[in-house]
Amino acid sequence: MHPFNYVAPKTVEEAVSVLEKHGDKARPLAGGTDLLVQARGNKWDLEAVVDVKKIPEAMKLEASNDGLIIGSGVPCYQIYENEEVKKHYTGIVDGAFIIGGIQIQSRAAIGGNLCNAAPSGDAICPLIVYGATANIAGPNGERKIAVEDFCIGPGKTVIKNGELLVSISVPKPAKRSGAAYERFIPRNEMDIAVAAVAVSVEIDNTGENFESVNIALASVGPTPIVARKASDYLAGKPINDASISEASSIAKDESSPISDMRGTIEHRKHLIEVLTNRMIKESVKRARGEEMTRNIHITTKINNQPYEFLAPSYMSLLDALREIVGLTGTKEGCLDGNCGACTVNIDGRIVDSCLVLAAEIDGCDVQTVEGLATSEGLHPLQKAFLEEAALQCGICTPGFLVAAKGLLDNEPNPSEHRIRHWLAGNLCRCTGYDKIVKAVQKAASES
Repeated sequence: MHPFNYVAPKTVEEAVSVLEKHGDKARPLAGGTDLLVQARGNKWDLEAVVDVKKIPEAMKLEASNDGLIIGSGVPCYQIYENEEVKKHYTGIVDGAFIIGGIQIQSRAAIGGNLCNAAPSGDAICPLIVYGATANIAGPNGERKIAVEDFCIGPGKTVIKNGELLVSISVPKPAKRSGAAYERFIPRNEMDIAVAAVAVSVEIDNTGENFESVNIALASVGPTPIVARKASDYLAGKPINDASISEASSIAKDESSPISDMRGTIEHRKHLIEVLTNRMIKESVKRARGEEMTRNIHITTKINNQPYEFLAPSYMSLLDALREIVGLTGTKEGCLDGNCGACTVNIDGRIVDSCLVLAAEIDGCDVQTVEGLATSEGLHPLQKAFLEEAALQCGICTPGFLVAAKGLLDNEPNPSEHRIRHWLAGNLCRCTGYDKIVKAVQKAASES
């Protein structure tokens, strides 16, 4: 990384002064999750990095009757953990919640995401559909510019040398309004959008017609695209599948993607049509105040330890164990109950966790593969699996171990026939069944 000076001013004026002094050799630092990566790649010949986190205006997050103020240095987690923001600015929360992982969200700022000006930036399109304004300070005073006009090219913005994005102002949404944002990525998490869509809608008093709609598209042009034709088409139209489908088709035609390693033009256009349709419908649901998918508060014991967490009502126990609780020993296999790789024990019965909703374990006692070993060492079954070479690729092993323990807990000396019958719900794709059976027999004889 090219050496540079670190400056942490306490006022906007001080920050502007440093930025003006160094010109294009200075950059503001909010979370640094983009800046430091690019600095390591020697994108700039930096002389100074100006940390904005000690400037009160840059760290302000305030929701009021006048709208929302997001300081340029406010990290993502503060956005999606703020109750007022969650209540009134769901589309912005949607974007903040998927920028990187938890570690990134602890640092990355909405303002930084905007200033990075990536066509795939997850914060930008939600800000656009809310009609947000960027508040900029510079040597010549303050100026305001609509977020939809802020990005002028990949990695390029209207910010001039010496200027600083201080905050973002978002108008208070109308009463009968709703907004949503979704992207498509190849992975479940931590990836760059192949295509993404943000939508905000305002509906009439009857709840049956659109009054106004704003649609913005990400990752399908050099800058975020405001889909004006699709937005204008829906104004005054009835809320039905026909009008929504037509608007989605118009939005697809307003996109201008390229083909690259992440996706083809045709694929991206198809995604825009699908996502636009989906986000319009989700925004309408939110505008109508219909009950949306909600998080369930779960209190349970896992491996004899108390746990409390929130999980979406639709989340499987398998996903909750791996993604929320952090117990990744339980493996995902078929997702339809045929392989047993995700076997866990609930209140003394082995089950496929892919076929159990996380909400169902409230008040239950759950045992996973992580609960077999103790501070004294491996469980006899784990030792036997090692000694009998019953461990092969490893995907099925956690399920076999939990299932076998469930058997031995109920029948300390099972016959071979009984072992095979009990483990019939567990699939070993490496065809190592004989060794697995012998390992269970060995563990039974030594316990």
